[in-house]
Amino acid sequence: MKKNRRHIKFLSLCGAMLLSAAVSGCQLYDPVVETQLYPIQMKLQQEMTQTPVPVAECGRADPEIAQNIAEHYEKAGEGAVTLTLRYPAGNSAEARRAGRAGANYKKLLEEHGIRDVSVDMLPLSAEFQDSVDMTVNYHAWKASAPVGCGPQRMPGIHGTEGMPAMSGYKIGCETETYISRMVARPKDLKGRAGLPDGDSQREGMMQEDYRDGVPNAPLEGFSASGFGGN
Repeated sequence: MKKNRRHIKFLSLCGAMLLSAAVSGCQLYDPVVETQLYPIQMKLQQEMTQTPVPVAECGRADPEIAQNIAEHYEKAGEGAVTLTLRYPAGNSAEARRAGRAGANYKKLLEEHGIRDVSVDMLPLSAEFQDSVDMTVNYHAWKASAPVGCGPQRMPGIHGTEGMPAMSGYKIGCETETYISRMVARPKDLKGRAGLPDGDSQREGMMQEDYRDGVPNAPLEGFSASGFGGN
């Protein structure tokens, strides 16, 4: 009987020791294991783009150059466009050439749908300027590598690099970096504004009909209006 009691006490003591070890283990080791997978998103930033444009002798604007500028602005640009014309101060002939170039490019860009275009005439001393040149300035959106990726590349892309390089790499950086370079319209990543206030009532009516199960009346003919015939 005494032997059984000693056996029970021994088992209880062992259980208490194991429980104590388990509790101390929870305190010493964090059960949450950090993973290399984390939400990575490409970075969207705005920067000032300055495009140099050659100025013809007669001040004529090149339609192809104007079209290229307008296409880039439509994909990434935002806000006002400023045409900065620099020319040698005191040279009336070069001043006229700069004025014609600015007016001609302004007209072409407006024809391509850019609304806010201004011309900035900047005379400089002969020490800094000996002929006419022009730059097209506007803010543009640009997609780039996610924050934290930097110049880091996927381990193994340049050959065997070992486990230290693998352990420090954040999975997803390489994919997001390449995707950011392929975005055709960076400013679309900003999203789009919601419906204007004037459409809120109409939107509410459409949702109410949908929730109530009201079927849409069939359209008669091939047109939704009275114009064009049925």
